[in-house]
Amino acid sequence: MRDELLQTFADIATDASVNVVVLSGAGRGFCSGIDMRNFGPDALEATDPAIDRLRFQEAMAALPQAIWNLPQPVIAAVNGPCVGAGLALCLASDIRICSAAATFGNAAILLGLSGAEMGMSYHLPRIVGTSVAADWMLTGRTVSADEANRRGLVSELVEPDRLARPCDGDRVDNCRDCRRSVCN
Repeated sequence: MRDELLQTFADIATDASVNVVVLSGAGRGFCSGIDMRNFGPDALEATDPAIDRLRFQEAMAALPQAIWNLPQPVIAAVNGPCVGAGLALCLASDIRICSAAATFGNAAILLGLSGAEMGMSYHLPRIVGTSVAADWMLTGRTVSADEANRRGLVSELVEPDRLARPCDGDRVDNCRDCRRSVCN
């Protein structure tokens, strides 16, 4: 899926007809990240060479970097759980709108892994401040939509049925107009 997303972002970046990008999850969640119990046949072990583990980290970090590099404004419409890699994708977006049912977290720390993968240690402190970011990254606790809104992670908190239509309203129209003015 990583490669397909990277290709999609590359295609979008060069498509002048795309004025704004809205990321959302299908079903009840935004993105739960990598399945740590079924990592796949190419799973790395702690004993693998450090360079291989570094390359894996770089490959995963390319996803939020691709979002960050898009010339179009990116809106994350967070409809449910937003965890791990999903949180990294959300953080790389320009605008974050979430449903009251959304939750945020980076539980990697609870597995003994770094809570700072995929640019999270870069983006999160810049969005919510260093103390709040440290709390979230070092405890691995789940953050409610209410707290995310209060701490400045999200631009707007909406009811779930309203989030189902993220392209309705002035915000996307304003992003389209902004894109036109920047590109013209």
